[in-house]
Amino acid sequence: MYCRNCSKELPREAEFCFVCGSPVNGAAAAASPTIIINQPKQKAVSASGIVEAFFVIALLTALAFGGWIYFQRQNKPLFQVNRDGTLELNLR
Repeated sequence: MYCRNCSKELPREAEFCFVCGSPVNGAAAAASPTIIINQPKQKAVSASGIVEAFFVIALLTALAFGGWIYFQRQNKPLFQVNRDGTLELNLR
């Protein structure tokens, strides 16, 4: 036996389709169970929330990178000019 609404195969003793819920073989539509599902509303993500999150992540990244450079320098200059005139970055 197949559902008239969604064409899914159903057992012979079924009164309602277990997929779409429509009545099978003349079962009264009024007798169909009414199921109300209250789903929690999802909050919409605003553009300002995304901008604030990006700003916080960028700030934390900058602070972490600055702290890393500070501890890596160990009283060494950050830039060093070599004898051949090239600029060397000292991160150690």
